[in-house]
Amino acid sequence: MLTDKHYDFKNEKNYLDETVKVLDTEVEYLANEIEKSDEELSGLKKRVGGNYSDELIAKLTIHDSYERKLKMLKRAENKPYFGRIDFKELGKENLEQFYIGKTSVTRREDDRRFVIDWRTPLASLYYSGEIGDVMYTAPDGLIMGELSLKRQYEIANREIMNIFDKGLTPMDEYLQDALWQKKDNRLRDIVTTIQREQDDIIRADENKVIIVQGVAGSGKTTIVLHRIAYLMYTYQEMFQPEKLLIIVPNRLFLNYISDVLPDLGVEEINQTTFEDLTMKILDMDIKLSSSEDKFYKLLSCPNSIDSDNEKLKFISWFKGSLLFKDILDTYIADLAKQLSPKKELKVCEYTIFSQKEIIDMYNIQYSYLPLIPRLKRIEKYVKDNIKNRMKVTLEKIRIEYDNKIKRIKSEDLNEEELRQKHIEIYDERDNEMEKLNKSSMTSVTNYFKGFSDIDIAEIYKNIIRDKEVLSKYTKEKVDEKYCDFI
Repeated sequence: MLTDKHYDFKNEKNYLDETVKVLDTEVEYLANEIEKSDEELSGLKKRVGGNYSDELIAKLTIHDSYERKLKMLKRAENKPYFGRIDFKELGKENLEQFYIGKTSVTRREDDRRFVIDWRTPLASLYYSGEIGDVMYTAPDGLIMGELSLKRQYEIANREIMNIFDKGLTPMDEYLQDALWQKKDNRLRDIVTTIQREQDDIIRADENKVIIVQGVAGSGKTTIVLHRIAYLMYTYQEMFQPEKLLIIVPNRLFLNYISDVLPDLGVEEINQTTFEDLTMKILDMDIKLSSSEDKFYKLLSCPNSIDSDNEKLKFISWFKGSLLFKDILDTYIADLAKQLSPKKELKVCEYTIFSQKEIIDMYNIQYSYLPLIPRLKRIEKYVKDNIKNRMKVTLEKIRIEYDNKIKRIKSEDLNEEELRQKHIEIYDERDNEMEKLNKSSMTSVTNYFKGFSDIDIAEIYKNIIRDKEVLSKYTKEKVDEKYCDFI
C-alpha cells in the first residue's frame, strides 16, 4: 500500500520524528556519561591500587550498563521500532499506545517511554495477541484487557516505508517482505516476524528444559538464540552471560550465527564448537583431520570395493556408531576392573583404610562416576578423612603404650629402673606417633600416585592403534580388513 495514503500516516510520522529526537538525545547523554565515567574510573583505579573497592565495583557496573545501552540505541537509531499495539487494561479508562522495538527508548526528563523492549511481558501481545479480549502474565500477575490495534512498520533510515494493520492489510505481505530482506548469508534476528508458536517457546518458563525439533532450515537455532536473549533480559540476576555456553557443530556455523545475539543486546556469551570445547577440556594439542579434507578424499578416490574410499567411509561411520560406543564401554569396564584398588591404605604398617572399604567406594558408592573422576573422588574422601582416622590410630597407640606402662609396674624393679623404663616407653611412643603423623599424607599420595598417572588419551589410542586389543573387542563385529586400516 502507499504509505503516505494511510489514514494515520501523519501521526505516525510525527511520532517517529519525536522518537528519533529522544533517541539521539539519549545517545548523546550516554556518550558523555561514559566519557566522564572513564575519567572517574581511571582515577579511582589508581587510588585503590588493585585492592577491592565497593565504589569501584558499583561504578564499573554503571559504566558497563551505559555501554550496553548505548550499543543497543546505536543499533536502533535508523529503525527505533517495528510494531505497535493499542491496549486498554481492564479497570482503566484510557486506551494506551505501545511501540515495540529491539530496545526501549525513554525520555530522561519525564521518564516517558516511547518504545518498549520486545522482551517485556506486555510486548507478548504483539506476537500472540489477537484483536479483542487478551491477557498476558506480568510480574504482578495476570493482566487482562482489550487489544484494539496491532500495527507493523517497515522503517529504513528513520523513514516510514510501509504500514501494515492487522485486519486491514494482509500480514503475510509484511512477513514475506521482512524475510526477503536478508542482506548476506549470516543468520539474523527475527524480532519483527516472530510467530505465536515461536513466541511460546521463546517465553516459556525459565525452569523448563526445552527441546526444539524441526527440519533443517525451520528456524530452530534462531528461536533458541531469541530465547537466550529473552532469558537474559527477563532474569538478569539469574543468568550471567559469561556463565552461558553455546555449542555449535562447526566454525562455519559459529560465524553464521555470530551477529544475532549482539543485535539482540546480548554480549559476552561464550560460543564454541564441540571440537574446540573437547580440546579445551582434554587440555591437549591434537591435530584432527578436517571434515573438508575427508570429504575431498571421498569425492576424489575411485569408488571401488577394495579402495581406501570404502574404508574411509566405514571409519567415518564406525567412530560415530553405537557399535563403537558399545566397544568402548566394554573396554572401559575391563579397564575399571584392572584399576580396582588391590590393597589397603597403610601408614607405617598401620591400616588406615581397609581394602574392602576402598573397593566398596570404587564399586558401589562412587560407581556412578566415570573412571578418573571416581578415583579422584575416592582420593578426596581419603584426604578429607585421614585426620580423623589418624586420631583413632594414634589413640590406639596411646592405649597400647599405656598398657605397657601398666605391665612393667608389676615387674620387680627399683624406683630408678622403673623411671628409666617409663622414659624409654614414652620416647618410643612419641617417636612412633611423630613418625605416623609425618608419614600420613605421603602414604596417601603414594597410594594414589599410580592412579594419577593414567592417561586417558593413551588409553583411547591403545584400542585404536593396537590391533590385538582392537581385534579382541571387535571380534565378529568388524571385518579384519577394517581393523588393519583403523
